[in-house]
Amino acid sequence: MKIAFFVLLAFLAPVVAQAHVEPSPPPTVSSVDLKKYEGRWYNIARLPAWFQNECARSTATYVLRPDGTVGVTNECWTHRGKKKAVTAIARVTDEKTNSRLVVTIDNWAGKLGLAKGDYWIFYIGPGYQTAVVGTPNRKYLWFLSRQPKLSNAAYATLTHRAEILGFDTSKLIKDKW
Repeated sequence: MKIAFFVLLAFLAPVVAQAHVEPSPPPTVSSVDLKKYEGRWYNIARLPAWFQNECARSTATYVLRPDGTVGVTNECWTHRGKKKAVTAIARVTDEKTNSRLVVTIDNWAGKLGLAKGDYWIFYIGPGYQTAVVGTPNRKYLWFLSRQPKLSNAAYATLTHRAEILGFDTSKLIKDKW
């Protein structure tokens, strides 16, 4: 009886293990013109992120650097009106498309490799006016716009794109512009 149990267990283990496989990462856009992408973006909505818990509204400014990296300045205005900022460097990890980057925060933790994360571009709207960005594990997501406010139709487009990619949009937090 014990032998039959262990044979059954050995047979079922691979089946059970496959049931817990993470879904494949969502696809990114086929090409990003970093020159068009640079500049100021307003955060319109995001999934909860511990590092933005205090933020009522946020912006991200991207600047191409001579070495091919992208300078990043994230600014946040808290619910109490206090402004916070953090700088970082983004490095393209997929030079074929420029749609996958790794961002490293410019502080001691970043220098030790502890403060970095994936930044994937999943959607860019016409004229580089809107974007959906996030992480391949679907934990973090941001809707970005060149303007602080979006029409309901534009917001619905971004939401639909995120849902198609497998993000849980029911948890989105809208910035207060």
